[in-house]
Amino acid sequence: MEYEYSKIIGLPVFEADTARPVFLINDVIIDPNNGRIIAFLTHGKQKLVVTPHDILAIKHGIWIRDAGDLGTVEDVLRVAKVVNDFGSFFMKKVFTEEGKYLGKILDMYFDSQIICLTKILVSKTFLGFVQYDSRVLPAKNIIDTTKDSVIVKSDDTKNKLPEAVRARVKLETA
Repeated sequence: MEYEYSKIIGLPVFEADTARPVFLINDVIIDPNNGRIIAFLTHGKQKLVVTPHDILAIKHGIWIRDAGDLGTVEDVLRVAKVVNDFGSFFMKKVFTEEGKYLGKILDMYFDSQIICLTKILVSKTFLGFVQYDSRVLPAKNIIDTTKDSVIVKSDDTKNKLPEAVRARVKLETA
């Protein structure tokens, strides 16, 4: 099943045995090296995280055994490193490898089976809320991630034919 970032943000985190909400999800922390979700960041002053292996289910919220499954960002070294070095993917500027500005990441899509980023919704905005030139890019097109931006494969690659196909088309039209 595919989940949207925009629909995960604000979901409650429930304790399974009491069915009471403990926190709300504030952000999704993604490993920039492989696109895997490494934690869900909760709302609040403490900045608590729940890692995917502590999640029992995602259904009308995120279900965990108990509040003891939550830890601070600093408790999970990999999460702390990603948060400090890269931050959130949400609202990062997206550029092609040639430097063409495509917009900002306004939404992301995750595969719940492999807990991995699958697509990003990139759009330019006018006055901060009017979206235009929107496009959905596969996560496999991401080349690099920095603290401020995401670099993706050239926009033209989707329109280019493979060399073998171009050669065959050239022969057939000659």
